[in-house]
Amino acid sequence: MTARQATRTPQTRWTLDLTHAAPSAPGSVIDALTGGIGVAVPGSVLGALIERGLATDVTVDGHEADVEWAAQSTWMYRTEVARTGAGADVTLVLEGVDTFGTVRVDGVEVLTTDDMFHAWRVPLGVDNAPGAWNVEIELAPAEAVARENQAVNPLPRADMYEIPYNQVRKMACSFGWDWGPTTITAGLFRAAVVERTPVARLSGVRLSALWEGGARLTGAVEIAGEASSVLVCVLDGDDEPDPGARRRDGGCRVHRRRRC
Repeated sequence: MTARQATRTPQTRWTLDLTHAAPSAPGSVIDALTGGIGVAVPGSVLGALIERGLATDVTVDGHEADVEWAAQSTWMYRTEVARTGAGADVTLVLEGVDTFGTVRVDGVEVLTTDDMFHAWRVPLGVDNAPGAWNVEIELAPAEAVARENQAVNPLPRADMYEIPYNQVRKMACSFGWDWGPTTITAGLFRAAVVERTPVARLSGVRLSALWEGGARLTGAVEIAGEASSVLVCVLDGDDEPDPGARRRDGGCRVHRRRRC
């Protein structure tokens, strides 16, 4: 397997669309959002609206009621990931999605997200032609999901908290606390990164040490993509790579015995 260096490039330019407006959404704002607005990632829906003057900032001079419509609406982030034709395997890494997203690539659903604290990998495919991949991430209202989950499986919480924040994997303070405002938002709050790697790459390596009359190290490697051969070397101190460790059976599993 020929080694080539992987590259990671932030995908910062996106378009934000209002795909389903809450009944309380201001008509003037709906009109302003027609066709989408350009936004930067990382960021949030509410932050983008405030920056454009389409929502008030509750930490300055706004009120919770003024931005409830944004939390109750469905939003979509759109972008194009350029192809270069270089033959690399391309993945879009979403380092933080807030929170309930449906990811589509060229109109095909490939992933759903449900955890704000989890990174997600979106395989785009092999870059073997010019053009671009069209990526859409549609974000559903988190409060609605939390209330649906509470109805199915109620969980206890302090009486002061009206919204069942503990039903979803989302930052709890978004739902308000003590004197804190309720500003439930959505968005790509951490970086989105385009990762380009060789078509064949190591996606996992597992090693285990055994004693069977002597020391034995078992290694298993997982390959993403296609490779005609894999070379695995087990070194002891200042040893040189052992050509005998090569296997071509497609299983990419190597067993080598060593004496202590």
